[in-house]
Amino acid sequence: MWLDLQGSEPDVLRNCKILETVDMIWSEVNLIELYENCMLYEDFKLLMASKGFQVILEHLPWKDSGNVLFGSNRCAQHLKAVFSAFGDHDEIMCY
Repeated sequence: MWLDLQGSEPDVLRNCKILETVDMIWSEVNLIELYENCMLYEDFKLLMASKGFQVILEHLPWKDSGNVLFGSNRCAQHLKAVFSAFGDHDEIMCY
């Protein structure tokens, strides 16, 4: 699933009924309040954890926002191994 909703990602995910069928979510995240009352990345990670997802890799090249790949807990270890095989990059952090 790909989410780039200008700060509305949490609103969509809170009531999303299909998350149990999703293994990966690539989402824009906010490091500062770019949009009125938008959820910041640290809180977004907590929301994703409550939905059964964890960080696989971060792409945070800007001071205000970036993108993060979340993987479902059921396949996170496999996803981490796959993405770690690509090696470290300056702008991408694999977990």
